[in-house]
Amino acid sequence: MGTDGFLATNEEGWNQLHEMTFDLIISTASSFQDFPLSQYLSLLGVHGRFHLVGVPGGDGLKVSTFDFIGNGCSIGASNLGGRREVLEMLDLAATKGVKSCVKEVPISKEGIQTAIKQLETSSVRYRSCLVAYDEEFGA
Repeated sequence: MGTDGFLATNEEGWNQLHEMTFDLIISTASSFQDFPLSQYLSLLGVHGRFHLVGVPGGDGLKVSTFDFIGNGCSIGASNLGGRREVLEMLDLAATKGVKSCVKEVPISKEGIQTAIKQLETSSVRYRSCLVAYDEEFGA
């Protein structure tokens, strides 16, 4: 997965230039109040998927059958990643001593070249961190 840009959704007509260009939209919205679902669904290509993670409170989404006709898109959801679950997961990780996987890359010319190549080829695994600043540049 990667990003090539972003959409400023508070601008008028924000979706029009990007209709039918996405395969997947993952929604992390914290509220569905005044949520323009039809505009988001218009961004999806044929058989694209709008997937909700977490469950905001309130009345939920207002859905129209007509929003699905143009591209045959679908909506899915999972109750993963809500605030309560994230806090429980962080607490469990702290309690059990779970640490993240970090690949340390020296901040040298060779290290930077390697890191950039990995970014360009999408071969970065886990989290990469530039280290050894003092050795390269002095204290």
